[in-house]
Amino acid sequence: MLEIFIPTLIKNQKISINTISNNFLNAIKILNWKITNFQSTFFSGIKINLDNFDEDLILLCNWEFWEHYFIDFDFTKKINTDIFWIKIVWKNKIWENIQEIMLNIAEITWILSSDKLLTNSKKEYILLKIKNSFFSLSGVIFLLYSLKKKTEKNLEELNNYSWKIEYEAQARLLKENSLTKNIELKANIDKLEGKIEMFISVINKLI
Repeated sequence: MLEIFIPTLIKNQKISINTISNNFLNAIKILNWKITNFQSTFFSGIKINLDNFDEDLILLCNWEFWEHYFIDFDFTKKINTDIFWIKIVWKNKIWENIQEIMLNIAEITWILSSDKLLTNSKKEYILLKIKNSFFSLSGVIFLLYSLKKKTEKNLEELNNYSWKIEYEAQARLLKENSLTKNIELKANIDKLEGKIEMFISVINKLI
């Protein structure tokens, strides 16, 4: 299974992460790849899913977006190609990523809040750092939303399944675990989106 996430827009921001050309969309349609829209509170984007690895898709994304997209694939399979990609944030490293992003945001906020006059090179540095921070945030948000959707689907399947009496206790435990995980994911999404909202507010005031 190959999954690619391409973030595009940031709500209430002049800065976009990616611009998707008509040529790219036409190529996707011609090759009959499945494409769906992704929408969170602050980020928009598209998601492409394929059953198998396709080098043409990666090369097309590299050409269109350079390094500003995310890819998730089973890398245990051998791929006889030397192409560049970026992996969707690892689940077990998600909080490390968030911590790094928050440090970048703190630096950006400090520089923008300073009374010092920004040189053109400093402005370019800040704008690039802002864009990269939003890009990283979009990947984390995408992962959290995806995990929440999967958890909700598992919970729905557990609720709809007809369990035999001897398995009812296990079923209740699975449901409780799924429900707890879903609540935790929602809380983490809300917390992170609260920080994103504050970051956007600071950017809009100071840039």
